[in-house]
Amino acid sequence: ALDKPGTTQSHVRVVGHLFPANHPDRIPMLVGNEVLGGLFTSRLNLNLREQHGYSYGVGSSASLSRSFGTFIAAGDIIAQHTADAVHEYESELTRFADQGVEDAELQKAQQSLIRGLPSALETNDATASALANAVFNGLPLDYYRRVPELIAKVTRADVARVAKEWIRPDRFAVVIVGPVAPAKDALVALALGDVQLRPAPGAVPGPEPRPAPPGSRGPTAGTSPVPDATTGKPEGASPVPSQPPASTPPPPSQPSAPANQPASAPTEGTAPSNQPPPPAEKR
Repeated sequence: ALDKPGTTQSHVRVVGHLFPANHPDRIPMLVGNEVLGGLFTSRLNLNLREQHGYSYGVGSSASLSRSFGTFIAAGDIIAQHTADAVHEYESELTRFADQGVEDAELQKAQQSLIRGLPSALETNDATASALANAVFNGLPLDYYRRVPELIAKVTRADVARVAKEWIRPDRFAVVIVGPVAPAKDALVALALGDVQLRPAPGAVPGPEPRPAPPGSRGPTAGTSPVPDATTGKPEGASPVPSQPPASTPPPPSQPSAPANQPASAPTEGTAPSNQPPPPAEKR
């Protein structure tokens, strides 16, 4: 865990090792992940957001590349619920590995993946990129033509087998970045493994501010730096006095109209003359 004080949320990730992209468990894992954390209505989000209110959104992904794969469950968590959220992560992953998925969850996941294929291949650029990735990752050239059928053939038993074999929360790492120090004891109590707490990169504590003089008032009293007694400046102020801005000469005054002539009416966009209006003509 990387301690970063002063923030209101902790970012929590559970990370584990999976298999390469061309592994035969690819399709069942993608379907299973859709149930676990691929949708807004997936198990992780329903638990941590809807049921407990620990987060605005939590999800998971199965990223499979040419040489290895990675499982990630991640989300931003309200800081005071960091340890509680980690417990719920572990609970959902364990339930997924032990119990698999229900029929309704399986059907919803299959429909979501199949319906998302047309938009994923909507443009020429997207299609070319998908085919290039398929070739690079060792997938067959007809992968995207066959994948809807492969998804539809996945059974509950397939997902249960893959989940039990690959989703191993007891072997996964938990990474937390945020104000973790207050939650360290609660994290240790979860007994998930060795809890290592380190300062986050860049989170270097600054010097404590000196208190304001006695009698200071206002919401910032006691937090503002006190001027040095010899220089009259706050500690750390620049030794070079600031230069006053150069004065801008006033614009030249306009000649006033003769006293015996009426002032002309101002044109549009100009200021009216300071001369008084001519007296009304007597009849």
